[in-house]
Amino acid sequence: MADDILITRVDEPIYTKLYKVSGPLLCGHKADIYAECRENLSTEGENDYYLLSFYLSADDYGAREHIVGIPFGHSGMSQKEIDQEVAHWLQGYVLNNLMDDIHMYLKKEELFEEWLDKNRQD
Repeated sequence: MADDILITRVDEPIYTKLYKVSGPLLCGHKADIYAECRENLSTEGENDYYLLSFYLSADDYGAREHIVGIPFGHSGMSQKEIDQEVAHWLQGYVLNNLMDDIHMYLKKEELFEEWLDKNRQD
């Protein structure tokens, strides 16, 4: 089987950061936000050179759930400028919707566990 699979390494630059989120507004939940930034291969305008994607993992589940993808920026941005844009979207969009996203994420995980329990073959 492994002989029938072709794996090709893609060496395009990808920026990934992990943010740990905590505080009383999370009602005891723990959240990890992953920010992934890469060159946007389907750029069409002047402010979409990069594609920024945010992913959520909560309460020690290993799965990462895609939250949102945002095109931004221009060619030649510095790392500092990219970091500022990521922080802007993290604070301005992701955190504003975080509790709703956590509840949906945990519901999906709960339903998946129920399905696994029902379909477990002993």
